[in-house]
Amino acid sequence: MSSRMTIARWEFFRFFKWKSELIGLLITALLFSAGFLVKPLMEWVRSTDRQVLEISDNLPSPEAFGQLSLAVETFADDSYEERVDALAAGEIDGLARWNSQRQETELMVMREPGWLAEFEAAAAGQALPGRLAESPADEAELGRLLAPSGTVLSYHPDARPPGGKLQKLLGIAAIALPMIGVFTAFSYFFVSITAEKQNRLGEQLLSAVGESQWLDGKLIGLTALCIKSMLTIALLGIVGTSVYLKMTGKEIDAGYINWLNCAWAFAYSFLAVAFWSAFMAAVATTINDPNSSSRSSIMLLPGLFMLLPVLALDLPDSLGVAVLSIVPVTSTAFMPIRLVLSDVPLWQLLLSVALMVASIAAMRLAARRILKMSILMYGREPSFNELWKAVKLS
Repeated sequence: MSSRMTIARWEFFRFFKWKSELIGLLITALLFSAGFLVKPLMEWVRSTDRQVLEISDNLPSPEAFGQLSLAVETFADDSYEERVDALAAGEIDGLARWNSQRQETELMVMREPGWLAEFEAAAAGQALPGRLAESPADEAELGRLLAPSGTVLSYHPDARPPGGKLQKLLGIAAIALPMIGVFTAFSYFFVSITAEKQNRLGEQLLSAVGESQWLDGKLIGLTALCIKSMLTIALLGIVGTSVYLKMTGKEIDAGYINWLNCAWAFAYSFLAVAFWSAFMAAVATTINDPNSSSRSSIMLLPGLFMLLPVLALDLPDSLGVAVLSIVPVTSTAFMPIRLVLSDVPLWQLLLSVALMVASIAAMRLAARRILKMSILMYGREPSFNELWKAVKLS
């Protein structure tokens, strides 16, 4: 095995502990299994708690309360005081009647009910008939005037099918996962390279294997570790979403999703992490003391580029976003989100991938040249002029 792969293997397993990962996956599996038990358990709990709402027969539209999640019974309005006593005695959980003077629905309870929101929705739906009944205006005319104005949406036969909530979640993931990978790379490269430079271990390794193999080993090993972190977070996100949907009984509107484009998006995210890993390796080799160096903040620069697509979530097909998804550096953030939310022409994708691969090679070359010059400098950091000369002339 070459020195390059030996260093890559060491860097990867330096932070990757398979026993801890296995325990984490087992805990995740247990949480996932428990999620399927939560919903039937909560349904059983709710079934053991029968709540009763009594509504007066003077309500304009008592049928509006027929869809509530609790038992609804009707009482004669002239026995209202008697039912108030029943409420106080705990025989019922709520008492509703129509106030004709204020034209409002009154609800009396002993404590704030969990079904208040759905009751208010039902009460709002039956208020209009009550007000119309006491109004001299023509009911049909008022109903026509007060009816909400809707919008009929149609799509061209050749249009892309509409996406759903799942597509939006994938769009957020296309922004979040590369960002997680990039900031994970920040921590790993900062600890690995800067620490080795401080304790002079980097000089020994450099003299033993050479700057090319030393740098490539770190890039391969630590980038692979960042990608592993991205995959772990993606798995946890899938599990967490599945558990939430199972607990709540909700469904996510999938709509139209181009799964091939999604696969390209997350594959492109790996290229983005590789590019920024080379950038961070170059910066980390120039830092002498992380406690006093102002260059540590430069390693946060990728975060700025990774956050930019948030401003363009609703404009994936605009010319500006298309350009930014092809141009190196900005493409690390814009191309994944564009692939998820839109249909990217194949030539644009291939051009962007080619430019990204070339950019990774160029950044790796620059990092190697900076490493060769700066790793042996102890006690001071190279100036920006020295860095430029190293990149340009070495």
